[in-house]
Amino acid sequence: MLILNLGIWNELCYILSENLPTNTSEQLFELKVVQAFEKLGWSEFNNEIAVRESVQLGASNRISPDLVLKSQEKGNLFIVEVKKPSLEIDSATFKGQLSSYMGIMRVELGILIGNKIQLFLDGKFFNKNGIVLIDEIEFKRDNEKGLKFVQLFNKENYNKEDIENHAQEKIQQLKEIEDFKKLKNQMLSESYSEKIIEYLKTELLNEYDGKIIDKVFKVLEVKKE
Repeated sequence: MLILNLGIWNELCYILSENLPTNTSEQLFELKVVQAFEKLGWSEFNNEIAVRESVQLGASNRISPDLVLKSQEKGNLFIVEVKKPSLEIDSATFKGQLSSYMGIMRVELGILIGNKIQLFLDGKFFNKNGIVLIDEIEFKRDNEKGLKFVQLFNKENYNKEDIENHAQEKIQQLKEIEDFKKLKNQMLSESYSEKIIEYLKTELLNEYDGKIIDKVFKVLEVKKE
């Protein structure tokens, strides 16, 4: 199964990146994205992939998400917004559009696909407003993140709880990275260095005279990495 999923991911890289003509239009890329999801087992023919389905919004307005993946049993599962692959999808505008569609259609999961893949989950799972970026996947063959994408979004194995668990793991990883940076900066600050030196002096007083300790610290150069 592992080798099969990796093969599918490498094929998605070929479809969505490697084999694209220069300056591929958004319309052509959208067809490629549909093809990619069909490789994952979803069928446009069976109405599991709705392409630009018009959704009534109020008396006179409509929205048309690029792709909505759905099942007969559970209805709308997740939304996919497709962006021209020559564009950088790290855009507040693109994220805002996806967030709006997810809110209107009451869908908790959304995907942006362009020069890479971004996965978003409703912020309510993390006690936050809006939608939260839970993963970012580049189109590189044998990519472990790509393998995970295939595992999560293959129609046969699709389970929203698995995606939520994956999201919690990713958020925890991001929190640990942020905590590491915060603690490192705190420890490298001038005030913290002074606290460390005072602590060391106090400890050393158990063995050495205070005057000797002061002399040693005067000749030592404390280097910060």
